[in-house]
Amino acid sequence: MPGKRVIYLQHGLADSSDTWIVNDEHLAPAFILANKGFDVWVGNSRGNRYSNHKMSKIPLNFWDFSFHEMATYDLPAAFTYINKITNRKIHYIGHSQGTLIMFIALSLELKAVTSNIQSFHAFGPVAYLTHQKSALLNSGAKIKLPDLLNVND
Repeated sequence: MPGKRVIYLQHGLADSSDTWIVNDEHLAPAFILANKGFDVWVGNSRGNRYSNHKMSKIPLNFWDFSFHEMATYDLPAAFTYINKITNRKIHYIGHSQGTLIMFIALSLELKAVTSNIQSFHAFGPVAYLTHQKSALLNSGAKIKLPDLLNVND
């Protein structure tokens, strides 16, 4: 909307845009911001429930992507689209994975992002998992999703 400050909310790992809206209106970040007069946009990363794919029809190489692709293709596409519609710079709020893909995009100095960003707010930024002790996370980090999906073939 003309004149409104634009905010783009990007969710964390294994999540979706639901994270910003599923709660009572006075507690959900997207509604709080919208009710304060912001033009709020919510993103959805590849592979979540809103990716609009039927699991049985997806080739396994669909799952062969990383944070790098989200940062170099998906984030610039979202920024370009939002700027085209609003003609405004974007205040970006990322959570977890949402921070990681922005860190990557900024480190690569991607023009679609750097020319359209007003501010970046990192909630629960991703850094290193070197000191974590979870056997589940350590095991999961070594498994590629396409390999996991082939288990029953």
